[in-house]
Amino acid sequence: FFKRTVFRKQALSLLFGLILILLPNMVYVLGIIPSYQFDITPFFFGPAGIITAWGIFRYRLFDAVPIAWAAVVRNMDSGLLVLDMQDRVLDINPAFEKIINRKANEITAKQVSQVCADIPLLVDACIDKSIEKVEFFANVADTTRLYEASFSQIHGKKGEAIGRTVIANDITEKTQQQRDLLEQQWKLAVGEERERMARDLHDNLGQIMGFINMQAQGIRQELKNEGIDTVSDSIDKLVDVTQSAHSDLREYIRSIRNQATAGIDLVTALNMSIRHFKEQTGLNVKLDVTGVDACDDMKPNLRINILSIVKEALNNITKHAEARNVRVVLRLSAEKIYALIEDDGKGFDAAVISSENSKNSKNKEDRENGEDKENGEDKTKFGLDIMRERAAEIGGKLSIDSIPGTGTWVILQIPA
Repeated sequence: FFKRTVFRKQALSLLFGLILILLPNMVYVLGIIPSYQFDITPFFFGPAGIITAWGIFRYRLFDAVPIAWAAVVRNMDSGLLVLDMQDRVLDINPAFEKIINRKANEITAKQVSQVCADIPLLVDACIDKSIEKVEFFANVADTTRLYEASFSQIHGKKGEAIGRTVIANDITEKTQQQRDLLEQQWKLAVGEERERMARDLHDNLGQIMGFINMQAQGIRQELKNEGIDTVSDSIDKLVDVTQSAHSDLREYIRSIRNQATAGIDLVTALNMSIRHFKEQTGLNVKLDVTGVDACDDMKPNLRINILSIVKEALNNITKHAEARNVRVVLRLSAEKIYALIEDDGKGFDAAVISSENSKNSKNKEDRENGEDKENGEDKTKFGLDIMRERAAEIGGKLSIDSIPGTGTWVILQIPA
């Protein structure tokens, strides 16, 4: 009772006052001490009265409502500042003491401009009586917190304004949640825009590329039928370039539609992508996954980037590896995420690819100067650079190892 009640001090003062009267009286009545021949209880009325009076005036023994109200104000999480009409501080609660890092007994009757000198936005709002709400930052326990202060007037018995109260609520977490929600809405809008772009590319540019491809093949066939071989090589190159561009366009459309897989888990999305890859290439692909339960709490950005890295690795295998078998390994745990994309293709010299990375800046300057020297190898390195950038974006590390004539291993590691 004494630990939970707000009247502990009042109850203790009353109890001690009664004990000082009852204890000597019981000793005399019960004869506990035979040498006591006289009742000395009246001598204790004085000290008992002093203790009871202390409880009445010091702890406001009979003033129950203000005591309960003070306990609520003292223990509330929101900061409370009470001002008079001259902007002097009358009182603050412990929560507001933490905000300004000062005790109540140090600031009573001081101007708010002195008390809250480190928070100028709050000072201006306190002085300007027309402001009802304001947000401000404060350093609390070595961390910067965001607060929202609400102002209200205190009225006297006749309705006149006699002061103002300021209630400061910590909205740091709330604001962060709102920012996260806005970011998610923004990402959703970006995803919808990408989906619209993909449809437009498919309906417009995709059909045009398909038409050019068909026309080029038709022209090539007519020239062959007429026995004209002088432009055959040029037409063949035109057909090959058109088919390659059309294929790249379709792959790009498919890649930017990652939003379609945003609502499903990583393993399901991987299965869908690998099934599509097998249907498109005819390669033998094996998926090995452990720790499926870890997908439940995976962030969308992490899931999409892992999926995009795997897709890019499979795309490189299709274009360059000349492989027959592909293995995709995914290990999910609370400590880290590990992914491996392995093929048995022709491979390449990994050391040469690494050394070529130092020439990227020179190639960029050449392109800016109009000297476009991009070839198949440049595109391969560009794809590897994109994979590395995606890995870095999610805090991971991408390593690539390859042995000519044996195959290639793309390894992605992401710490938890």
